[in-house]
Amino acid sequence: MISYSPKVLSILIAAILAKIHSDIAVIKDPNAIQGLFAVGAEFDADTYYLPELLKTYQSAFKISITWLEAAPGQQLKQLIQLNLRYQPTDHALILKAITEALEFGPQYCLQGVSSAARKFAKRARSVQHEVHRMLGFVRFVPQGEHTLVTKPKLQHQTSDLILRSFQPRYPEHKLVLILDDYAISIFHHTLKKEASGPYLACLEDNTTKELWNRYYQSQYIETRSNITLAQQRIPLKYWDWMQEGEILKNHKAR
Repeated sequence: MISYSPKVLSILIAAILAKIHSDIAVIKDPNAIQGLFAVGAEFDADTYYLPELLKTYQSAFKISITWLEAAPGQQLKQLIQLNLRYQPTDHALILKAITEALEFGPQYCLQGVSSAARKFAKRARSVQHEVHRMLGFVRFVPQGEHTLVTKPKLQHQTSDLILRSFQPRYPEHKLVLILDDYAISIFHHTLKKEASGPYLACLEDNTTKELWNRYYQSQYIETRSNITLAQQRIPLKYWDWMQEGEILKNHKAR
């Protein structure tokens, strides 16, 4: 059995080892290892060096996979990273996509030839779309002069990507994103995990909400209301935490 960590290089190496040894790969997370897999793994992907493993693979199968260290390999690694952020993460799907790339070449996976490859790519896009949408949907609330706080509803593990994307807009502010039971902050490109408690009070201040409501209503034209279009631009799954969502719910109920 081959064990691996939930990291790009580790799962990539695990897939290669699984091919070489005709074995199965399982994640090290103890919650995911049950029954038969509770015993120790024979191969630990975290102890292998990829360049050396590429030579072993080529010797075993007479197939070169040096593309893993070139542009196609970088594309595949990016898709793996995004899939690892997708919730819930499907490690079996990631391993299958990598295995198909090893067997049939990188473009088989990157071009979505199989159903697994298409699902693999679709999940990566879903994570990217969440980051892109949050750049337009997130509303920060000030706490003091140099701290901005927000609490969006995220589906995937994208909090750090969102904060890094916002940082150039507010280079001299500490940005805080509150999750379920903790917060992630960024200041001068340094990410930190913090307790959420100190930041919750500012979210309960209605001043910012009232200001946004006045702005929204000043731009709203009753005779041109189009809830269908609004749902396309702002999906329903975001309405329960966005300020606009509450307004749109009221208009839809009419």
